[in-house]
Formats: sequence, C-alpha cells, structure tokens
Amino acid sequence: MFVRVSFVILLVIALFLNFFQVGKFPPVVFLRSSIQVVAYPLELISKKTAESALKTSTFLIRAKRMENDNQALKERINKAEAQLLILESVKNENLLLRSAVAFRGSNPYGFSLIPAEVVSRGGDDFSIVINRGEDDQVKTGQTVICRQGLVGRIGEVSRYTSKVDLITDPAVTISSVLKRTATFGVVRGGRVLKMDYVSENASVEAGELVLVSSASSSFARGLPIGSVSFVSKKVEDLFQNIELVPAVDFSKLDMVFICQ
Repeated sequence: MFVRVSFVILLVIALFLNFFQVGKFPPVVFLRSSIQVVAYPLELISKKTAESALKTSTFLIRAKRMENDNQALKERINKAEAQLLILESVKNENLLLRSAVAFRGSNPYGFSLIPAEVVSRGGDDFSIVINRGEDDQVKTGQTVICRQGLVGRIGEVSRYTSKVDLITDPAVTISSVLKRTATFGVVRGGRVLKMDYVSENASVEAGELVLVSSASSSFARGLPIGSVSFVSKKVEDLFQNIELVPAVDFSKLDMVFICQ
C-alpha cells in the first residue's frame, strides 16, 4: 500500500516538473491553436459589437440633447421675434400719434381738427367708420381729411362713432379746380375718379394737381383731391375725358381728421 501511494506522488511530481514540456507537445499546441483560431473572431466580433453599441448610445444621447437645445433655442427666437413685433407696432403707433398731433397743431389749411381712428371699412369700399360721434361734437356733412388730402365727409353720426362717405363713392360730386391753370370742373366719385365739364380748349397735363374749388359748398376749399392720370379729347366733344388718382391711399388709411 505504501509503495502505491509513493508511486502516485512521484508521478504527480514528474508531471508537474514536465508541465512546460507538455505544453510544447504537438497535439497540445495544435489544440491550443485551433481554439485560438475559433475564439479570436468571436472575441473580435463581440468587442466590435460592444464598441458599436457604445458609440450608438452615445450618439443618440448627444442627438437628443441637441434636439432639446434646438427646441429651446427656437422657442427663445420665437419669443424674441414676438417681442420685436410688439415693439415695432408700438413704435409705429407712437410715430403715427406724433405725426397726428403735429398735423393737428399746424396743418397747412388752418382748420381746427378733431383726430379720429378708422375702426372699420364699408363692404363696398366707399365708406369707413371712425371712433368719433355725437359726444365729440361731430355733425353730418363735416369734411374729413388726412395729411395727404381729402378723404370724404361725415354721412351718418351715432353717439360714439360716425360713418364717412369717401370721395370714391359714386354718389359724391366735388366742385374742383386744376391748380396749374385754375380751370374749374366737377370731380365725380367711383372706383376711378373722373373730372367732368372741363372745356376742350383748356390745357390739361398728366400729373396736374386737382383741388377743391372755392365754389364748393360740401367740402372745405383748397384740399388736394388727386392728380390727373389720364386725359383725352375729341373734336366732336365739348369736354375732355379726365381721370384722376386720389391723393389719399384709402387702403392704408388708419387715422383721419374732422374739420370743424
């Protein structure tokens, strides 16, 4: 029994002493190489997959962060733009009010004026409604002007508002005069203003200014009505065919003045 145990111990010692020699044994080397050949691609694929997953997750995190930053930036830009629009609107309103105050205090026609804002426009484009009425001593028939010239006259009055009949209303007629030659005529309202009853012998040129004449009983005299845009005459006609461009741009009208 002792001999057997001793033999086993000696065998184990011998194997231990020859461990490195066993590692060099051809079958063992072949087996180790085969294992490395099979394991290396798997290890490489696993490593690359882990790196790719890490890069992808990092990119997604950064992309989400950038998206949030962009959204916050857009919101700040929109807020800034809205504030700029408000400031621009306030600035324009202040300029308009300053201009109105200056015109009211020193208008070239010497009228006493009541300023009024346009609150709505007639569906036919021939009238407007202003925010002045009976409480402001506004009366039917008063002349309404703006800085550029004649706007119309008060057609209807209520307590707080009034309707203004524009000079483009087909029912409106204005005793008028060509400023350059002092030739009289009558301006008739419509989508295109026309000046009637100007003699065929009168000198009329495109661009001439037409004013309210001193003979007018409906409008304050001397106000610009418009300028000649077209003129023609035929031998057989007694009067010339004259068209005008209004002095006032009614599409941009937002403040007017009532002549007292």
